[in-house]
Amino acid sequence: MYPLFHPRKSKNTLVGQIIRTLIFIMIFSILGMLMLSLFPPLFRYKDEILERTFTMNMILIGLIIIGIIHFVFLRNKRKNQQIGNMSLHENYIHINGNDYPFEQIEKIRFIGNDIQGEFRGLIGYGQENAVFITLKNGQKMEFNFQQTTQNRLKEDVHLPSLFKHDILSKANYDSILSNTNYY
Repeated sequence: MYPLFHPRKSKNTLVGQIIRTLIFIMIFSILGMLMLSLFPPLFRYKDEILERTFTMNMILIGLIIIGIIHFVFLRNKRKNQQIGNMSLHENYIHINGNDYPFEQIEKIRFIGNDIQGEFRGLIGYGQENAVFITLKNGQKMEFNFQQTTQNRLKEDVHLPSLFKHDILSKANYDSILSNTNYY
């Protein structure tokens, strides 16, 4: 059984994108000012340029520290509220109290490889996994689900039945089994 969560919005990296953009601007500005200080017509301004470059280096170091703090401590702190559960069975998928027989499902796709407590640069909450379900009546469902070290998707005994019923694509099935990102 996998806990389900609402899909996350893609705007959650706005702070990180701003910090990265400022860091790149500062790096290019510092390199540009250092190149300007090498031109003979600007030798009389060399000390001024180097002082400003030093100040920009200090600002850059500050931005890098802020970026590291944001990445390590704040990036994965958004825990979602659980909205239900999903479980795979031999002939149906159980989602939030509803059973969806394989005959009603056109396709299913799993994305992600985030496992709670597993270190991959950062220790994750396991909630960055998504499942997309398309029913034959045209209804589409999208959820984030949580994997733990004890409850991995690739170890689910009913996963092969999704593939056998042609609901799960071979590429998606192989990437789940090889433990790569399930894109």
